Amino acid sequence: CSVTSLSFPSGQKFYTGNRCQKIFSNSGMKKRGRNFFDIRLKALFDRPTEPLGKCRGVIGIPQILNTYELYPFWCTFFRESGFRVVLSPSSSERVHELGASSVMSENICFPAKLAHGHILALADGFGRKGGRPHLYAPYRSRKKRDPNSKQQL
Repeated sequence: CSVTSLSFPSGQKFYTGNRCQKIFSNSGMKKRGRNFFDIRLKALFDRPTEPLGKCRGVIGIPQILNTYELYPFWCTFFRESGFRVVLSPSSSERVHELGASSVMSENICFPAKLAHGHILALADGFGRKGGRPHLYAPYRSRKKRDPNSKQQL
């Protein structure tokens, strides 16, 4: 690939171009940094899932929507309530295909098809031992109530 070297009166050099995706910087080869997406996923989802005490059942939580915000809370809640927690598998083409085949419309958005796939993966067991879990998909409404409205929410 073409790399352009720019020299400045101060003696410093700056390199530009580098379209071939080589690891290259103005100070030579550099070690790549840590993958913070992987660190975040491990911090959220790598946690104990077995119940504390006698097992009362299995709760399946799909990896969709605000699960990324609330999974640590719900996992702890259900474990301490005596349930084993099972997550749907990570998003993949297989999960997408499962969801896409279950919706009635071709023009439904990709995230909706993926959400269907995660829920169906849990409902079908998706190769997991122990049968089908009870599904729990937390939903949080952010609609603000009009203080002048007489309608009950």
